[in-house]
Amino acid sequence: ALIFVFMLAAGIVAYAHDLADPCEGYQDEYECRGDVVPYTNVASTLEKLPIFIFSFTCHQNIFPIVNEIQYRSMKRINTAVLAAIGFAFVVFWIVAVEGYVTYGSNVKGDILLNYPETGKVTVMRICIAFMLTLHYPLQLDPSRRCIMSLIKEV
Repeated sequence: ALIFVFMLAAGIVAYAHDLADPCEGYQDEYECRGDVVPYTNVASTLEKLPIFIFSFTCHQNIFPIVNEIQYRSMKRINTAVLAAIGFAFVVFWIVAVEGYVTYGSNVKGDILLNYPETGKVTVMRICIAFMLTLHYPLQLDPSRRCIMSLIKEV
C-alpha cells in the first residue's frame, strides 16, 4: 500500500512542478488554475477538518503494533506512534500543498478530478484503488482479532 501512496504523491508533485501538463485538455489556463491565496476564512477551514482528521484513524491498530515491538517501553511505543503520525502528516501535507499549488482555488474535493484524462493519471487512480483495497484488511484485522479472542473465551 505504501508503494501506491508514494506513486500517487510522486505523480502529484510531478504535475505541480510542470514535469507533466496539469492543464491538458483545458481551453483556458484560468479555467484550469485558480488563484492561490495564503489563507482562507476559519469557517471554510473547519469545514474541511473532518477529512483531515479521518486520515489518521488507524488508532485501533496500536494494540497489534505494541505487541510486535521488541523490548517494549513507553519511549519505544511513543517513538513508533510519533513516527507513523509524522510520516502520514508529511505525505498528506505534500499532496495537499502540491495539489493546491497546481490548481489553486479551482482544486476539487477529490484532487484527481482536476487532472487530465491521461494514462499517467489513470495509473494514479489505479494506485488509489489498490491502496484502498489493501487498506481494509489493515483496518479490519484488529476487529477480527478481538472477535476471535471473545469467541475463544466462550
